[in-house]
Amino acid sequence: MKYFLYALIFLVGSPCAANDFLQRNFILNELMRRNTNSIKANEILVSSFDTRNEKGIFLKNTGEFAFSAPAYARSAYDGSIGYDINKFYTAKNKRISIIANKYIGEDRWLVSFGLDNGSRSEKLDISNSTFAGISKSFTLSTNTYLHFSSGKWWGGKVTERPCIDAYDRAYWCPNLTAWTDRPPTNTTKAGYMDIRFQYVF
Repeated sequence: MKYFLYALIFLVGSPCAANDFLQRNFILNELMRRNTNSIKANEILVSSFDTRNEKGIFLKNTGEFAFSAPAYARSAYDGSIGYDINKFYTAKNKRISIIANKYIGEDRWLVSFGLDNGSRSEKLDISNSTFAGISKSFTLSTNTYLHFSSGKWWGGKVTERPCIDAYDRAYWCPNLTAWTDRPPTNTTKAGYMDIRFQYVF
C-alpha cells in the first residue's frame, strides 16, 4: 500500500523545474511523514551536506553539471599541439554545500536555508551562493493532503579566464581555440515549485 501511495503522488505531482532533486525529494518525504505520523518536531533537519575537491568537473549549486575540462588539451587547429592544463582546473579550496530545514510557527511552515562556498581554480571560479525555500502541507480532509514546496539558489556565478600565449592572444584552454569562440556557460538560476497531492489509505 505504501508503494502504491508513493506512485500516486509522483503521478499527480507537477514539478516546474528539474534541478535540486535531492532537496525536493527530501521535502516531499518529510511533509508526508509528518502527516501520517503526526509528529511535531522542533529540531533542525539537514537535507543535504556535501564536501568535495573539484578537479576537471565542476557542478552548479543545484548539483547539475556546470563545466568540464580535460587534463590534457589538444589544439582544435593542430592535433600535434597539446598542453597539460590539469592544474588550471583543480580547485584551490574544498567545496562545502549544506541545506538545513526547520518547522516554524503554529501553522508548521517548513523553511529551508542553504550555503555553498563555491570553487576557486586558476581558470574557473564558481561564486558563493545561498539557498532559500519554504514548504507547507495543507489538510484537505481526514486522509487527504496537499503539499506545496518552493526554493531557489542565489549566486553561484561561473567565471572563466583565458589561456594567454606569448603574443598575448587569448585562448579557451580546453581545446586552445579562440577565446571569442568558446561555448557559452549555462548559469541559469532556475528555482522550483512543486505541488503534490497525497491520499492516505
